[in-house]
Amino acid sequence: MNTLRRLMMKLQLFMSDRYARVDAICITCLIASVFLNFLSGFFGLAVYIVMETVSFALTLYAIYRPFSKNIWKREKENREYTAVLKRVKAWILLNYRRVRYFKTAVFVKCPRCKAVIRFPRKKGEHMARCPGCGEKFKVNVRF
Repeated sequence: MNTLRRLMMKLQLFMSDRYARVDAICITCLIASVFLNFLSGFFGLAVYIVMETVSFALTLYAIYRPFSKNIWKREKENREYTAVLKRVKAWILLNYRRVRYFKTAVFVKCPRCKAVIRFPRKKGEHMARCPGCGEKFKVNVRF
């Protein structure tokens, strides 16, 4: 038991000034690595070698991040990555809703805050108010 406790203390001391987190970038790298490994089996030898090399590099990077001593840089990278990921998810969700409600709704951007607002699809010109900023503007529905 003593040796296990000493080993744990050495590990804690080793990781004390390191990033030591499996963040969104690590998870994305590992998922991409597994996906590339799966896809590489369907291609010829040259593409296989390239895909396996990229997959290996992604795995190494995912392992490197938690052991990095530059904590602030890793946190900044993760914040920026999650912000981009949030914007991409919002864009995908908006376009999904545009397709889903194509026949019953019109999507319009607010001129002040640029929020996308859904209105019922009724022909003609209507006055609308943004629920976010309160701006009143005209919505012209053509068809």
